[in-house]
Amino acid sequence: MTDRWIYPLRPLGEVPSCDTSPDIIGGKAASLMTMARAGIPVPLTWVISIRLCESYYATGRVLPAGFLDELKSTTTGHNFRWAVRSGAAVSMPGTMESVLNCKTSQEIERAIRTVLDSWTSPAAMAYRQAKSLQHLTGTAVILQQMIETEIAGVLFTQDPLNSSSDTLIIEAVPGLGDQLVSGDVAGQRWEVSRESRQIVSHSPEEAVQSLLSLDQLQALTQYGIQLEKRFGSPVDLEWGRAGGVWVFFQARPITFTQPPISTTIPDQESARLMERENSRLAEFRQRGDTLWVRHNLCETLPFPTPLTWSILRSFMSGSGGYGNLYRQLGFSPGRRVRNEGFVELIAGQMYVSAQRMPDLYCSDFPFSFDEQELWRDPSAIDRAPSRLDLDRVGPWFLLRCPWIAAVMWRSSRRVQQLTQTALPAFQRLLPGYHAWIAQEQEQSLAGRTRQELIVVLDRRIQRVLHEFAPQLLMPGVIGATLFEKLRQELTALSSPVAAQAFFLRLLQRLESPALQELNQAIASRASGALPESEFLNRFGHRCPEEMELAQPRWIEDPSRVPLLSEAELPTCPSLTLGEAEADLREFLNEQSGSQGWDKCRTLLKNAFTLLPLRETGKNELMRGYALLREACEALASVTGLGADLYFLTLDEVRSLGSDPPSVEISRRQLEWRTRQQFPHPAVIDERGLFFPQQDLPHDSTERQGTVISPGCATGFAWFPDQHPGELPPSGSILISSTLPPHFVSHFATAVGIVVDQSALLSHGAILARQFRIPVISHREATQLIREGDEVRVDALAGSIRISRHETDRSAPD
Repeated sequence: MTDRWIYPLRPLGEVPSCDTSPDIIGGKAASLMTMARAGIPVPLTWVISIRLCESYYATGRVLPAGFLDELKSTTTGHNFRWAVRSGAAVSMPGTMESVLNCKTSQEIERAIRTVLDSWTSPAAMAYRQAKSLQHLTGTAVILQQMIETEIAGVLFTQDPLNSSSDTLIIEAVPGLGDQLVSGDVAGQRWEVSRESRQIVSHSPEEAVQSLLSLDQLQALTQYGIQLEKRFGSPVDLEWGRAGGVWVFFQARPITFTQPPISTTIPDQESARLMERENSRLAEFRQRGDTLWVRHNLCETLPFPTPLTWSILRSFMSGSGGYGNLYRQLGFSPGRRVRNEGFVELIAGQMYVSAQRMPDLYCSDFPFSFDEQELWRDPSAIDRAPSRLDLDRVGPWFLLRCPWIAAVMWRSSRRVQQLTQTALPAFQRLLPGYHAWIAQEQEQSLAGRTRQELIVVLDRRIQRVLHEFAPQLLMPGVIGATLFEKLRQELTALSSPVAAQAFFLRLLQRLESPALQELNQAIASRASGALPESEFLNRFGHRCPEEMELAQPRWIEDPSRVPLLSEAELPTCPSLTLGEAEADLREFLNEQSGSQGWDKCRTLLKNAFTLLPLRETGKNELMRGYALLREACEALASVTGLGADLYFLTLDEVRSLGSDPPSVEISRRQLEWRTRQQFPHPAVIDERGLFFPQQDLPHDSTERQGTVISPGCATGFAWFPDQHPGELPPSGSILISSTLPPHFVSHFATAVGIVVDQSALLSHGAILARQFRIPVISHREATQLIREGDEVRVDALAGSIRISRHETDRSAPD
């Protein structure tokens, strides 16, 4: 596309050497090109490449010489109305102009200028900023024949809410399709079987007077399946019918954002599951489990599917990989935690038993968690229990005292040794670990039987989770332990407030090379400086909710990589060890006259070395975890279950017969979805799960919370979970139960965050501090705050102020 400005779509698509990539002709034209090459009927279309927009702005919004003559010769002689539409390389829905029903060359020229001018409209510029699309250089322009359709609608080749469905969804309205796409009219709806091409269900209106016959529905189905094969994934199509002829206006791949959901949730089903969950909690109370704290793993695994949970439950037991880590630390996990673990799924999320957790250290461990502290700060569950509790000990405690003392002495000595050896041991481990991963990746899983794949999966689980994971996580665990000891020492030498403030300042600038490398790579990929293939080679094993095996890795679905620009990367330089030591000396001089300097300096130095490896170890663990996902996907294919496989446990997959339990799978999918709508408090006590939401006075209220990331901000409350796939309005305060890492894509427009729960050293917390986003956790944040409330986050004093008025305000558009 070098000698002309305007090209007809069809001849353009027939020139093999012509560059028709979205970067040149825009995403919409590229989609139309794919459709035309597949033999799908599309309107008469002409394409003006993105280079016109580049020229337009380079010359002070002047159209290039010869363009208007070319436009006149293109449009003359066509006796129809024209639609002039934008078409950037990446879809920017609703931010740029389209002009319809143009008749003359002059009207089309004005429409083209309108489209080009909208490239720098406030909406378009804000969208590119929010989506990290500043590297885009302009929009293409599409000139298209207006089609007066008698019937129009959309076709989904797969239910966008159920990636395992075997039906296509067709919706139709009389007249033009824009009323359906805009949501102004509901239209008629059919579900058509992919296999039999028969109607599975339809809307009530269809029974009275159907807009489409069965033959027409089957013809649409054939077009959809044909184009799905061309795109290589499920698609949604905008279509119309005029004068008995089909025409298709646009095609887009469907993105599935969660595991498959099959049906809506009846109220009685929700009530039944609520009763069951509270009954389970009552049974746990009878066995001594009276207090539960949500596990911080919920940030990357909010609602595990049965297969994922059955694998991780074994890992997170005293006899699994997590127990192996504690044994390497010199502890001796007790019998109950070896057999049952210390984590249970409650209402679909992972909760730690505050009564079982101490058994990870040893049986009859005489210390427990301070329950009042857990209520104030649920993240205290991540620290070792410190309250002497003789009620925990058994009748043989006095006889066992020497053994318990020996365990604690052994652990203390072991931690001292690991402080010096964890880093070199980690460095020695990586070459062999990487070699094993490469060896596994070279082995094709195609053509293997179910039993052979189960052997592969079991072997990978054993190596990754039970053998490698303890070694990969060890340096970060030691670093976190040392950093907590430093915090305790500083608190003893000064005051809790001063120690916490200093501690957070250290954390805010502490280097995390793995996170910094990942963020830089994401931004470089968005700008085009880092090729997609190289990015995926380095980080394709990661993804949002990456501990969920049902979630595709980035290498499977690059569209799920968060958007981040170079301008949005943290700019504050990392803290060097020398600077940290100088800050520590100054703090101790002010608070204690340098008392405790030698001990604190040693703790700081060792923590400074090991704590950054926390994220490095997590990144390395996810390389192996991706191999588990690969084996699961191979099993999903060979069994014919697809995504349904993840709703079986590992034992059920091992013993799976020729007739999969489809009814049971459907029931579990329904329950899985239902549990996501339950309340999930940060702490659960004898009251159980379900208690009324607190109401606020209509003026304002203030609550004290735990500072996760320092700073202050005021804005309107916005709940990300209520707006999946959307970015928050500028100036928003995000309100969420946890702080997942993928919130990094919200940091360009959000100014603060309030969560029910987060750990100081979680992935999301580290990112928030790096990006200078103030964060406070309060265990009832999502119960207290409503969307649209005005929220003041004071993450210096540790308070949140919530203002509500008689008429609730909504967050700004």
